[in-house]
Amino acid sequence: MDITIGITCIGGHYAYEIIECFRNQDDYNATIIGFDVNPKAKGRFFVDEFMTIPPANDYDVYINSVIEICKSNSIDLFIPSSENECMAVASRASLFRDNGISISIGNTNVVSLMTDKFLMLEYLAGKGVDVGFHAAVNSLDEVLKTLEMFNYSKEKILLKPRCSSGSRGVMVIDSSIEKLNEFIPDRMCLEGNIDSIIKFSNTHKIDFSNYLVSEYCPGGIYDVDCIALNGDIIDIVPRLRRNDNPFSPIVEGCKIDLNSSVISYVTNIVSAFNCHGVCDFDIAINSLGEPQIIDASVRLSGSVSASLFAGVNVPSQLVRVMCGIHTKSYTYTDGACVRPVNKFIQSDS
Repeated sequence: MDITIGITCIGGHYAYEIIECFRNQDDYNATIIGFDVNPKAKGRFFVDEFMTIPPANDYDVYINSVIEICKSNSIDLFIPSSENECMAVASRASLFRDNGISISIGNTNVVSLMTDKFLMLEYLAGKGVDVGFHAAVNSLDEVLKTLEMFNYSKEKILLKPRCSSGSRGVMVIDSSIEKLNEFIPDRMCLEGNIDSIIKFSNTHKIDFSNYLVSEYCPGGIYDVDCIALNGDIIDIVPRLRRNDNPFSPIVEGCKIDLNSSVISYVTNIVSAFNCHGVCDFDIAINSLGEPQIIDASVRLSGSVSASLFAGVNVPSQLVRVMCGIHTKSYTYTDGACVRPVNKFIQSDS
């Protein structure tokens, strides 16, 4: 079976590995059309055709460009790979269907919920999922009042924007820390006591509008790759980050950890959202050793190729689900430690 796949953000760190996931299977022949806003995206050397597209800031301009390219290249499945692109595609899903183009977002209704972390937590709490204590705030005064309520002088507290990704703007408030510690400086991801946080926010003109306060989970963070069919999980791979900095991207590697409590917890979330297709979750372990959701999306995670070390090819399974191909049954392997490396790849040009 011949399938033409369009995928965006091919300038990402692990674009080559994800592209190879689509190729390394034996039940369909994949032609890969790569999209990126950067005309010099490094992934352009590894796809069959490369297309430059506008950013998804203006939904209409973005969608019109993408659909025209999909039509002219007979693309069967279009896979948006950034949060903005997922929101744009979800908002215009009917246009793709009308043009005979499948998209990787099976349930477009959940995109707006996942994009706003407070709405996500409120929705899941209403479905009976334990999401821990949390509160929405819109000013520094509201932050301070909420911290008092959460007893921040004795407990670490997490403060972050309701709508962000990649740990941008995440702050850990810890009264025991004297000096501000910046985890990821260019993303304003840091920890410190409340006085140092206030000083930092004043310097960088952060007004804390549309922020979320929640409990801090000290027990590690899992990246969980999932493929679902109408709310039921087909494949799920939890990967425990092996970073000294828990908020850092997975550049320091991970360990395949088929943690039964994490799998059970995410299974309930996938059912609550009625996910269909790909979904990606960040799950933290709280002070009681229990899993707790901190983020979710309906796109392939940037490091999804690491799930190959569990024996599961998540990107190719996504193609099967969305294109009506019989899904493959994988034999899982637990415990593999995975480290990313830079390497040279031979190309045609």
